[in-house]
Amino acid sequence: MKKSFVFTAIILLLFSCKKETEFIESKTIHKLILVKNPPKNDSLVKNQLVDFLVKNPHRLIDGCLIEFYIYTSNTKYFLKNNEDSGGFSSEEIINYQDRDGIARFRINKCKNDSTKLVGELRFYNSRKYNFYKPDTIIYKCQ
Repeated sequence: MKKSFVFTAIILLLFSCKKETEFIESKTIHKLILVKNPPKNDSLVKNQLVDFLVKNPHRLIDGCLIEFYIYTSNTKYFLKNNEDSGGFSSEEIINYQDRDGIARFRINKCKNDSTKLVGELRFYNSRKYNFYKPDTIIYKCQ
Protein backbone atom coordinates (compact mmCIF):
# COMPACT_ATOMS: atom_id res chain seq x y z
CA MET A 1 0.00 0.00 0.00
CA LYS A 2 2.77 2.43 0.93
CA LYS A 3 4.72 1.63 -2.28
CA SER A 4 1.71 2.34 -4.49
CA PHE A 5 1.14 5.66 -2.71
CA VAL A 6 4.76 6.72 -3.30
CA PHE A 7 4.57 5.61 -6.95
CA THR A 8 1.32 7.55 -7.48
CA ALA A 9 2.79 10.63 -5.81
CA ILE A 10 5.85 10.52 -8.09
CA ILE A 11 3.69 10.16 -11.22
CA LEU A 12 1.48 13.08 -10.17
CA LEU A 13 4.54 15.18 -9.43
CA LEU A 14 6.03 14.47 -12.85
CA PHE A 15 2.82 15.40 -14.66
CA SER A 16 2.29 18.53 -12.59
CA CYS A 17 5.83 19.74 -13.41
CA LYS A 18 5.28 19.55 -17.14
CA LYS A 19 5.62 23.07 -18.49
CA GLU A 20 3.63 24.38 -21.40
CA THR A 21 5.30 25.50 -24.61
CA GLU A 22 5.57 29.26 -24.87
CA PHE A 23 6.34 31.41 -27.92
CA ILE A 24 8.29 34.56 -27.04
CA GLU A 25 8.77 37.26 -29.65
CA SER A 26 11.96 39.29 -29.73
CA LYS A 27 11.42 42.99 -29.09
CA THR A 28 14.43 43.93 -31.22
CA ILE A 29 14.57 41.33 -34.02
CA HIS A 30 11.14 41.23 -35.65
CA LYS A 31 11.75 37.89 -37.40
CA LEU A 32 12.81 35.97 -34.26
CA ILE A 33 10.59 33.86 -32.02
CA LEU A 34 12.01 31.80 -29.16
CA VAL A 35 10.23 28.60 -28.15
CA LYS A 36 10.35 27.93 -24.43
CA ASN A 37 9.71 24.37 -23.20
CA PRO A 38 9.24 22.75 -26.62
CA PRO A 39 8.12 19.11 -26.68
CA LYS A 40 10.80 16.48 -27.20
CA ASN A 41 8.86 14.87 -30.07
CA ASP A 42 9.66 16.51 -33.45
CA SER A 43 6.16 16.02 -34.83
CA LEU A 44 4.67 17.78 -31.78
CA VAL A 45 7.07 20.70 -32.28
CA LYS A 46 6.02 20.87 -35.93
CA ASN A 47 2.34 20.86 -34.98
CA GLN A 48 2.86 23.62 -32.43
CA LEU A 49 4.76 25.80 -34.92
CA VAL A 50 2.03 25.40 -37.54
CA ASP A 51 -0.63 26.11 -34.92
CA PHE A 52 1.24 29.27 -33.84
CA LEU A 53 1.46 30.49 -37.44
CA VAL A 54 -2.21 29.81 -38.17
CA LYS A 55 -3.27 31.60 -34.95
CA ASN A 56 -1.17 34.65 -35.90
CA PRO A 57 -2.36 35.55 -39.41
CA HIS A 58 -0.94 39.08 -39.14
CA ARG A 59 2.48 37.42 -39.67
CA LEU A 60 1.43 35.71 -42.90
CA ILE A 61 2.22 38.43 -45.42
CA ASP A 62 4.23 38.25 -48.64
CA GLY A 63 7.98 38.27 -48.05
CA CYS A 64 7.60 37.34 -44.40
CA LEU A 65 10.46 35.45 -42.76
CA ILE A 66 10.23 34.07 -39.24
CA GLU A 67 12.96 32.14 -37.45
CA PHE A 68 12.21 29.82 -34.53
CA TYR A 69 14.91 29.03 -31.97
CA ILE A 70 14.81 27.24 -28.64
CA TYR A 71 14.78 29.60 -25.66
CA THR A 72 18.15 29.10 -23.94
CA SER A 73 20.51 31.17 -21.82
CA ASN A 74 22.28 32.12 -25.07
CA THR A 75 19.30 32.92 -27.29
CA LYS A 76 17.33 34.89 -24.67
CA TYR A 77 19.91 37.68 -25.18
CA PHE A 78 18.18 38.47 -28.49
CA LEU A 79 14.80 39.13 -26.86
CA LYS A 80 15.99 42.61 -25.82
CA ASN A 81 19.21 43.07 -27.83
CA ASN A 82 19.97 43.47 -31.51
CA GLU A 83 22.53 41.34 -33.27
CA ASP A 84 26.08 42.69 -33.17
CA SER A 85 28.12 41.51 -36.13
CA GLY A 86 31.25 43.55 -35.55
CA GLY A 87 34.47 42.87 -33.78
CA PHE A 88 35.88 40.08 -31.68
CA SER A 89 32.79 39.59 -29.53
CA SER A 90 30.13 39.49 -32.24
CA GLU A 91 26.75 38.23 -31.11
CA GLU A 92 24.47 36.95 -33.88
CA ILE A 93 21.56 34.53 -33.67
CA ILE A 94 22.99 32.42 -36.49
CA ASN A 95 25.86 31.50 -34.14
CA TYR A 96 23.31 29.35 -32.26
CA GLN A 97 21.57 27.81 -35.28
CA ASP A 98 23.27 24.42 -35.03
CA ARG A 99 22.45 23.90 -31.36
CA ASP A 100 19.27 25.93 -30.78
CA GLY A 101 17.74 26.54 -34.21
CA ILE A 102 14.40 24.85 -34.86
CA ALA A 103 12.96 26.11 -38.14
CA ARG A 104 12.49 28.95 -40.57
CA PHE A 105 9.16 29.97 -42.08
CA ARG A 106 8.91 32.01 -45.27
CA ILE A 107 5.83 33.09 -47.15
CA ASN A 108 5.84 34.31 -50.75
CA LYS A 109 3.47 34.80 -53.65
CA CYS A 110 2.93 31.79 -55.88
CA LYS A 111 4.96 31.92 -59.10
CA ASN A 112 1.99 31.03 -61.30
CA ASP A 113 -0.64 33.09 -59.46
CA SER A 114 0.53 36.18 -57.61
CA THR A 115 -2.86 36.52 -55.86
CA LYS A 116 -2.11 33.40 -53.77
CA LEU A 117 0.49 32.77 -51.11
CA VAL A 118 2.61 29.76 -50.24
CA GLY A 119 4.30 29.33 -46.88
CA GLU A 120 7.17 26.91 -46.33
CA LEU A 121 8.32 25.69 -42.96
CA ARG A 122 11.87 24.33 -43.15
CA PHE A 123 13.41 22.64 -40.16
CA TYR A 124 17.12 23.07 -39.51
CA ASN A 125 19.30 20.03 -40.11
CA SER A 126 22.22 20.47 -37.75
CA ARG A 127 24.05 17.42 -39.09
CA LYS A 128 24.58 19.01 -42.50
CA TYR A 129 24.35 22.70 -41.58
CA ASN A 130 21.55 23.39 -44.02
CA PHE A 131 17.81 22.98 -44.35
CA TYR A 132 15.65 19.96 -44.96
CA LYS A 133 13.29 20.32 -47.88
CA PRO A 134 10.04 21.94 -46.70
CA ASP A 135 8.17 19.75 -44.24
CA THR A 136 5.03 21.77 -44.11
CA ILE A 137 3.44 24.05 -46.64
CA ILE A 138 0.80 26.45 -45.40
CA TYR A 139 -1.41 27.52 -48.29
CA LYS A 140 -0.55 25.91 -51.59
CA CYS A 141 -0.01 27.04 -55.13
CA GLN A 142 -2.22 25.16 -57.55
